[in-house]
Amino acid sequence: MSKIIPETMFSPSTEPFEILNSFKTKNNELVELGNFVRQKNILKILDTFAAIFGIASIAVQFFFNDYLYYKLYGSYSSDFLCGDRDLDNFIIDDTSNTFCYLSGALTFILLCFLVSRYYILNNLTILRQESFDTEPGNFTLIPNLMFELIICSVFLPPHINLSFSGEMLGNNYLYHIGEIILIFMLLRIYLVLRLYEHFSKWTSSKAKNICRSYSTVSNAYFAIKCDLKERPFITIFTFFTILIITLGIAVMVAERSVAASRNLDMGQLTNNEWLIFVTMGTIGYGDIFPVTHHGRLFCIVACIGGMILVSALIVSLNQASELNKEQQVAYLSIKKRQKEDVWIGSAADTVKMAFRCAKAKCSIIRHFKQMLLLKEKAFYFRKITQLFRTMNVTSTEMLSELQKELEIKFQAANKVVIEVPQLKERCAVMKQIQMDFEPKLERILEQQKIIFNFANLKLAQYFKNIDLS
Repeated sequence: MSKIIPETMFSPSTEPFEILNSFKTKNNELVELGNFVRQKNILKILDTFAAIFGIASIAVQFFFNDYLYYKLYGSYSSDFLCGDRDLDNFIIDDTSNTFCYLSGALTFILLCFLVSRYYILNNLTILRQESFDTEPGNFTLIPNLMFELIICSVFLPPHINLSFSGEMLGNNYLYHIGEIILIFMLLRIYLVLRLYEHFSKWTSSKAKNICRSYSTVSNAYFAIKCDLKERPFITIFTFFTILIITLGIAVMVAERSVAASRNLDMGQLTNNEWLIFVTMGTIGYGDIFPVTHHGRLFCIVACIGGMILVSALIVSLNQASELNKEQQVAYLSIKKRQKEDVWIGSAADTVKMAFRCAKAKCSIIRHFKQMLLLKEKAFYFRKITQLFRTMNVTSTEMLSELQKELEIKFQAANKVVIEVPQLKERCAVMKQIQMDFEPKLERILEQQKIIFNFANLKLAQYFKNIDLS
């Protein structure tokens, strides 16, 4: 926890109790460090299990709604959806209640993990304040805990059979309360994104120490930006997949009750995922489309998220197609060699045409034609030669040479500049070392003075004994 600064070797004048206190202090620091690491590992395990139970609860609620539509009725038909509805058609049987009990148990365990998580966060906050001697930060653990408890406590209790029906935009709809709850339970997907901070190499302890030395924070947002730099295609594909699955389920819940009236099979999850995919890609084939207000809202979210991810994909493709330093040098060398080949080829054509013109002197017409061709070739050769003289170094080559010179100067200055963020810390350490060294130096000087006086006394006694003898 607190920074353990290796001390210099103890001098013979160091008091024994000072040595003992130093070892006790280091032992306490190691105990605090071990406690901090233990708490971080527990937090990582809690977040992992919270994400697992959160996704499991979403899956249970999804299969509950699937059971109501496909197990009890076989398949939803236009007669059932568009005809006279009986709100008691959704029958809650023992199997449905089993789903509800299982969803409630998973939700309760998830809430326990969340409470334990914030308890560990509070302990880590206290350890940081005690170890680094910092003032209490402006943390909002309790409001964040209450907000997460509200989001993650939504589930369908057993024996609840409540349905909503009506007309929206000229289409009849029928929603069960379990479908509405499923849409709110999809918000638990943030528990998966939270794992990014635990399992990313950009948020490790070493990475956090490096970021702290440069006055920045190593969090999930920083890790995502770093992964977009290092492995952009995998990161973008992962977010594409999460959005397609999440929004596909939301659109299916919003649209499948009115899909039969339009003879569209939007009760299948794959069809809704296809709709989200073409919406995120800004394609819009028009084969299927939402007709409810909330279905359109989910598609708007998909469109915005898709534009962001597609833009990031285009930037990543542009960066992947750029040449590195060695490839840039090779490209410019090949291009220069091709220009030289064109210039040499033009000179060879001019010489060849001059020989043909010399051979055609016997025929006036042929000689005249050859002279015209020779003038054309000579003009083209002079033009290329002038271009080579005036534009021998292109703007790209100039920028490449300038980049090389800047890199050399930057490497020379980097050795000095790289230590600037640590200057304050190094000065504090040097000041502390100086303060510790001053009493030791005074003690050494006092010991030297005592030894000098003792030596003078012994010498005086020695010479006195010599005089007496």
